[in-house]
Amino acid sequence: MQTTTDHLFQSESSLTNELLGSVMPGWETVRIVSASPQGDLYLIRNIRKNTPSESLLQFTRVTMRELSDRFEGALPDPGGLTDLFKDAPNLVPLQDCHIIRNREECLCFLRMKNMPALQSILPACEAGTVPESEVFKAALDICRALIFCHDAGVIHMGISPASIFIDPTGNYRLGYFDLLGKALISGNSIPKRGSISYVAPEQFSGRDCSSSVDVYSLGLVLYQLLNRGRVPFLPSAPLQYSTADIDNANYRRLHGGFLPAIPDADINLQGIIRKCCAIRPEDRYSSARELYRALLSCLRPDLPDHKRLLSSYPETLPQPSVLPEVPVYLKKNDTSQDIFPDDTEDNIDEMDLVPDSTGAGEYEAEAPESRIHAAPFVIAAAGLLLIIAGVTVFMVKKPPIQNCRPVLSGLSRSLSHNTIGNISDTGNRALQVIDETSIEIPDPVLKRAVLTALGIPGNEVRVSDTRNVKELLLGNSDDAPDPQEAIVSLAGLESFPHLKKLSLCRMNISDNADLSALSRLQRLRTLDLHGNSLSSADAVKGLRKLTWLDLSRNRISDLSSLQELTELKSLALYENEVTDLSGLASLAGLQELYLDSNSITDITPLSNLRELETLRLDNNLVSDISPLRSNTSLGSLTLTGNQITDLSSLGEFSSVQELWLDNNPIGAFPDLSGMTDLLYLNLGNTRISDLSGLADLQSLEELVLSDNYIWDITPLGQLTGLVYLDLENNSISDLMPLAGLDSLETLYLGRNRISDIAALRGLTKLTTIALQDNWISLIDPLALLTDIQSLDLSGNSISSLTALNNYKNLTWLNVGSNSISDLAPLEGCTELETLQAYSNSITDLTPLRNMLKLKYLVLNRNSVSDLSALKNHQNLERLYIEYNNVTDVSVLTELKGLKKVYLAGNILSDTTVLDRFPETTDVYTLPQ
Repeated sequence: MQTTTDHLFQSESSLTNELLGSVMPGWETVRIVSASPQGDLYLIRNIRKNTPSESLLQFTRVTMRELSDRFEGALPDPGGLTDLFKDAPNLVPLQDCHIIRNREECLCFLRMKNMPALQSILPACEAGTVPESEVFKAALDICRALIFCHDAGVIHMGISPASIFIDPTGNYRLGYFDLLGKALISGNSIPKRGSISYVAPEQFSGRDCSSSVDVYSLGLVLYQLLNRGRVPFLPSAPLQYSTADIDNANYRRLHGGFLPAIPDADINLQGIIRKCCAIRPEDRYSSARELYRALLSCLRPDLPDHKRLLSSYPETLPQPSVLPEVPVYLKKNDTSQDIFPDDTEDNIDEMDLVPDSTGAGEYEAEAPESRIHAAPFVIAAAGLLLIIAGVTVFMVKKPPIQNCRPVLSGLSRSLSHNTIGNISDTGNRALQVIDETSIEIPDPVLKRAVLTALGIPGNEVRVSDTRNVKELLLGNSDDAPDPQEAIVSLAGLESFPHLKKLSLCRMNISDNADLSALSRLQRLRTLDLHGNSLSSADAVKGLRKLTWLDLSRNRISDLSSLQELTELKSLALYENEVTDLSGLASLAGLQELYLDSNSITDITPLSNLRELETLRLDNNLVSDISPLRSNTSLGSLTLTGNQITDLSSLGEFSSVQELWLDNNPIGAFPDLSGMTDLLYLNLGNTRISDLSGLADLQSLEELVLSDNYIWDITPLGQLTGLVYLDLENNSISDLMPLAGLDSLETLYLGRNRISDIAALRGLTKLTTIALQDNWISLIDPLALLTDIQSLDLSGNSISSLTALNNYKNLTWLNVGSNSISDLAPLEGCTELETLQAYSNSITDLTPLRNMLKLKYLVLNRNSVSDLSALKNHQNLERLYIEYNNVTDVSVLTELKGLKKVYLAGNILSDTTVLDRFPETTDVYTLPQ
């Protein structure tokens, strides 16, 4: 029905009762349901009936210039619209349609059956009370609606919880009340905050759109229903969120963010949703029909209402049938009143209309000679929905009529030349607004750390600063002073949508801090929280994509919050208060686990970790290691400092290559015959004396046996592959079993009972030897070991260093506490950086004059008086010359690199010289 009452256009943009009553007598507005600059949805009531009935009314005001741009002045038949959608499956029934216009505007009234929108059940979703079967039903119902629309050539482009309704029988129906579509189509305003939460990326940015945008939007609606009412990237319910969170969520989704997993949701249904919401249209379901079939195939037999759903939704839906021929445009009779003068500035092409049989000036449709069938009619009739609800349609071929233009010929031109540019401009403006938005970081300590880490001058962090940030290192290093200020909130970190690595170590974070922002960083792969004051791991509970997590040096005892982090590959929990490991039993993918320095006794839960490669359990209370027999991937196992006595199960640990058993009360050497791949073994301080069990470990390369009761090392003679051997602090006197270990590079023999070192003569690959605190007087067998770089001979009875004449590679030497008086054999050791020659009988330092690389020199308790040999030692950093005969230290004042000099026990002739040392040198004249 169309009228020409110009006074109706004098009201404001909102719908008044006067305007509504003039067009639809007997109806009045009850309230506005939703609003937009392009169209409002009202709840209206018929007051003429004994029992007032209510309907929904979409009221839209469109300028004639806009109408001309879209439809070249043609209007669809209002009656045809109601017929078209009267019996369409799962579409909201259209009850009435009115269109009035003057030379400037067109007013559209679309009345629908009153039904609650899907929005009304979102609170129930947030409470977690919407069953999964109901989500399937909603998905299948809307799929049927889309199949009808798409078969007819109509793209909705506005699917959201606001455009999906629930009828009295509980079926879901698709309505036409999209607000975003109009904002983008008109191109004259940036969408309101949050209104872009369901659009596909190509729709938002103005690229060519296909029916897959509806599949995408439906996928987002399903995600929201499953995710307790929250769209992707919003904080998980029941956490509160802000408008900035909504902007952030939209930005991440529209820029390719991978949809976070939905807790406890069916994994197959999540896969369907992810395919619906693929960034590239070609990666989505090709049609609503394909999506419908995928949903049916996903129905599980154990799902409530499974049988009812299968019976209600057949696998094969009928193909669209051809509807009767119907008119798609109207013609105007020349004798009727023309409400658009020929000279109208809008230059709208006249439509051909004829008066109806009553002659009352109303219009009726006249069927043209050429008619458009079925799908084209649907497209033409649905054209009105573009004005009313932002529905977009495909282009169709123009009928061969000279004096009349079909509804869509103007639309095709509009979409091709005008709208797309406007959409793109709108999207760019929206992104620019988001980019310039300041990120709110309320905690000043956190904000300073973020600004420093990003190198941002000033005091503001903007969205544009966060866009490409994948790594954020905010923590303090372990050697830095303890922080004085504590972080009380991590709010603001959720604004880094692409963050994959985050360090918050040693920032004084406690359980009292607001850590909820962490749960929103769903892309995080690496998180470092070590060195804080956390007693709970709840803050990381939802970060299911984490692969690396460090919670060490906190106060954590309960690990139950970690059981859902099944993607973890590396987990550090050392120096906490852990006693129960049951929370780790589900982390089957763990490859590295660090549990040192806790109070663990039972390691049974670790038996499930079949992929574990590295395990550290040092300094706990473990006595039984048999549960680890099933960990067949273990390559490195550290059990230092526990209460282990029984090692009988170790023979089954065939995969282990590195094993630490030191500081356990073992006593007897374990049977390790099954550990054929063992490369490193530490049995230090385990109370063992008999080494016979070592004979089978032919693969060993490094062996630590220090601090035991060993005197016979004969079994070591068979371990010819050894390159590292530590036998310090035992009762060894005979070294002959070592004579054949010619692969040795490092050998520690300090604090034993050795006097004869002849067995070492042929070990020419040695680079490090420690022989301190033995009974050695002659070192001649060392003369050929010229590759030695580090040598400790302290605490023996050596008087001559002649054997070291050719030690050109020596960089570290300790000959303290011997009987040495002459340093001349060392004159060629010009690579020396550290020389300790304390407690000897040295008087002359001349042999040191060419040792210009010396940094550390210890000469305490000798008889040195002249320091002039050190005048060119600019690399010298520390000098210990206590208790000698030094009277003049002036030569030392010229050594600019000297940091510390110790002079106690000397008698200086002129103490004023001490004032001439550089400020960077600390001078100690008293015993330290």
